[in-house]
Amino acid sequence: MNRLKNIWKTLLKAFSVVKEHTLKGYKWIGADGLLNLETSALITIILMLLLQPFWAGFITFVIMCIKCIGNSLEGRENEEHDLICSIIGLVLGIIIGIA
Repeated sequence: MNRLKNIWKTLLKAFSVVKEHTLKGYKWIGADGLLNLETSALITIILMLLLQPFWAGFITFVIMCIKCIGNSLEGRENEEHDLICSIIGLVLGIIIGIA
């Protein structure tokens, strides 16, 4: 019985760590990050209907870099965050497009 309690405590501790990291991730990505992620994924998937995955990913990356550079020239901050989210969306778009 004591061993079962130890296993239960270990599981609860592991779940609390996962929950903590998940909440930090949600807070970090935010609504703006999700918009960048889904937009780059959709652009990649649409371009994959017309082009090979490499070229679709490359064109999407160039589009998102131009968008981030334009936003930073307008004085917006935290464009590195937007670019990271866009790259994650690009990778997810390629994975979904290939599947």
